[in-house]
Amino acid sequence: MFEFQKKQGNFLYLSVKSKNIKKSDLKILKEAELHYLKAFTFASTDDEKSSIQKNLMMVELKRLLYVNQDFEYQINQFNLALIRYYEAKSLGEAENCKPQKWIQDLRNTMSTYLKDMFQNLKEKGYKLAQQVTFLSQFKDKIQDQRGQFKIKIFFQIIQTQQQIISEFKDEQNMNRAENEFLYYSQNVQQAHLIVEESNEELIKLDIQKRIQQLPKEQAEYDAIRLLNQGKNIYQECLKQKQQKSSYKMIDSEEIWQAIDLFKSLIKNYEGSYLMLEGEAFANLGFIQQEMFGNQSVKFREYMHSAVTLGLTVNQNCYEDWFVKSRDTLKILQKEEIEREQALRDKWRQENKEQYDQIVEQKSKGVTSFIKWILVTHKSPNQDDAFVIKESDYQNMKKTLLRVIRLYHSDKIINQTEHFKNIAREIMFILNGFFETYK
Repeated sequence: MFEFQKKQGNFLYLSVKSKNIKKSDLKILKEAELHYLKAFTFASTDDEKSSIQKNLMMVELKRLLYVNQDFEYQINQFNLALIRYYEAKSLGEAENCKPQKWIQDLRNTMSTYLKDMFQNLKEKGYKLAQQVTFLSQFKDKIQDQRGQFKIKIFFQIIQTQQQIISEFKDEQNMNRAENEFLYYSQNVQQAHLIVEESNEELIKLDIQKRIQQLPKEQAEYDAIRLLNQGKNIYQECLKQKQQKSSYKMIDSEEIWQAIDLFKSLIKNYEGSYLMLEGEAFANLGFIQQEMFGNQSVKFREYMHSAVTLGLTVNQNCYEDWFVKSRDTLKILQKEEIEREQALRDKWRQENKEQYDQIVEQKSKGVTSFIKWILVTHKSPNQDDAFVIKESDYQNMKKTLLRVIRLYHSDKIINQTEHFKNIAREIMFILNGFFETYK
């Protein structure tokens, strides 16, 4: 009778396909359960009893895959499955009536069904937040002193919460991302307390990494808070400026608070969150422009830092602060080029004879031009050890590089403005020659 009832139960159990449980399947599983219960009454050994308890566990777990049931019913199902699991395990380990592989398979079966239940939540259209709510209630109600299965639910919750946080960040909704992070952080810390009671080594490693990562992730939200506080103050100051014609931002105590907040972000989190750092530099630049105008050296430095950081992270960045900083920098660069060109034109007019000589020597070719400038317009960096032999002109690319270094702006920074202008004209011609030898 034992074998007959067991076979009947197995036939019905196997007729219900896993991962796709319908309401009609619940009746079939109920019948399978009844056959297993009858088989248990006929069981005479621990070996037989443990096998039936395992089958009863699997029936309870398969019922769990029908996620459209009342939540309390789902919890009861899982608690019953846990009871069956421990009874099967206890009977299987009694006098070693079951091999170790059977015990391991028992544990793996429970884990597999948990994984399938999580997958069902997704396939049934549960949103990420709904999945977390459902699983959190599961976590709170499961009584498992060893944490064997609770840690799996913790882990699934943590992974799902991480997805939610990523979605909020993608939507630029940092307030909601931070709120979700608080719950995520609590769950990671709770999981860390119970994970040692589990033999899930991969989960242990993952939780340990998450624990180590928490301070850095929290720091990001702290940096965002500094940025937002500074931006809010700055925007309020702009409103004041628009409303009051007599308002001067430089006299406002509030704007200096904003400046301190942006600088604090840059100092405390340098190199950690490049986009946040870039936006802080951009805002410092906008403030500097408002207070001191486009000619401010600091304004230009801040704009350049903002654009550099933005490009470092994303070559196709479309953040408002980056686009505004990039466009501002382009205008500044254009103004700089125009200003330099105006200064060059003025120098050429005032020093026409010297300029004409430089142009004339250029027309004689690169070798003649180099020999001429090294005598007529000797660079202060051209010491007695600097010698160019006739054989050096065979390798013109190398020779040009040596000469270009003599007249580079960084090398003549302490010279007169007149010599700097001559060096600028020489460099323009040398670079042109160099292009033909690249």
